[in-house]
Amino acid sequence: MKVTVKAGDPPEYVELSKDQTGAYRKGKKDHRGQIVYRLRVTTKKGVAKETIEVRPVYVFESRTTVERKLSDEHGDAITIYGFFQSGCLIAVEREVAHEKKPLPAGTYLLNTIMADAKCMKLTTQNGKTYPDIPRYSLASLVTAGLRRVD
Repeated sequence: MKVTVKAGDPPEYVELSKDQTGAYRKGKKDHRGQIVYRLRVTTKKGVAKETIEVRPVYVFESRTTVERKLSDEHGDAITIYGFFQSGCLIAVEREVAHEKKPLPAGTYLLNTIMADAKCMKLTTQNGKTYPDIPRYSLASLVTAGLRRVD
């Protein structure tokens, strides 16, 4: 007699049995939310450069711990704008510049943050979403006063 058991994918976890730092197993897309921050660096040629970055907070991490690690790692060169999750409300204080469809100031539902493309997919209060409205870049949203509405 043979028995086959399919348990599915293992959950995300941190393996701490071997050392203090631990190794972790994470799924491809699972996380609690994402931290959006501005990072100021100086290039090898001495030119100051600012970029908007996204750091996911995985299920085995604490948001405050990740923020503290980012602050410790980058010091004064980092400005954290907030912790965002799919389905949360965001507010934009000023109009967001876009060549075809500028986004008026107001409150929107966050569908997703595309970390690779550094843009956000939003839903308006009347239910319009992509492709009716474009994806807006994180840099232009941050410039327009992006914040989470709690």
